[in-house]
Amino acid sequence: MERWIAVDVQADAARIRMMEQRRVIDDHLVPLDVKSSSMQNVVDAALPLLGSYIGTNGTMPLICAGADDAPQVPVPCAPPAASQAQDPRLKAYVLPGLVQSRPKDAVGHEIAQISGCMAARPEWDGVLCLPGARSVWVHISAGEIVSFRSFLSPELIKVIAARSSLAPMLSSDKWDETAFGQALGDAMSRPENLAAALASIQVQDAPPEVAHAQVAALLIGMELAAARPYWLGQDVSIVGTGVLAAQYHAALTGQGVPAAILDGDDMMLRGFIRAYEELYP
Repeated sequence: MERWIAVDVQADAARIRMMEQRRVIDDHLVPLDVKSSSMQNVVDAALPLLGSYIGTNGTMPLICAGADDAPQVPVPCAPPAASQAQDPRLKAYVLPGLVQSRPKDAVGHEIAQISGCMAARPEWDGVLCLPGARSVWVHISAGEIVSFRSFLSPELIKVIAARSSLAPMLSSDKWDETAFGQALGDAMSRPENLAAALASIQVQDAPPEVAHAQVAALLIGMELAAARPYWLGQDVSIVGTGVLAAQYHAALTGQGVPAAILDGDDMMLRGFIRAYEELYP
């Protein structure tokens, strides 16, 4: 059985998987230096964990998405193929990111999920919403990535929950769907009131799940207002798992958009498998 390594670099960590063709046989999440998530640092992180599989002949394939020094391909484009990276210890490849000039934007590790979604549904046209460390909206048509737009809403939610004066009120992972819907409507109709709405949450007497829902809805609602051209009248799929994906789903269905949810981890693996099978047909 052919073995290879898939590495997804996410913010300050890397998800490192040893693969046996299409099957995961080992899985690690390791911290990385956020100032230097270069391809060399990624390989340095992978080798101690997977050395018993790799051997010494330097022929084990490693495919990485999200390295800081990965090349970038301008959109519109088909999902980019992995390109060779220089490292004598492994047969290293890197998945290029995407770059856009108007508005200025870039996609890194999310390319694995985007490519996986397109591999799973090659004839599908629509919009992907990828909520993670940030959220990315991606327009796909005729087998091409047409355009995309990134938002820092998930990061802002985390910052407010961890470091602001609202932090003591946001201790719950649970969220109240009714409170979420009400705050979402307020944010979309009056986004200029964000700071005032957050101040109101600070002085209200409400359970943590209500405060959590309100903060998330205010920021996601502002995002939906800005991203309206991406979801209005479109076939939308949310690529993710957990609370954040559920909140984006609630936000979109609240606007009459029957969005599907695709498992983010599964789509990421499909993207790496697509890249591997293009390299080793």
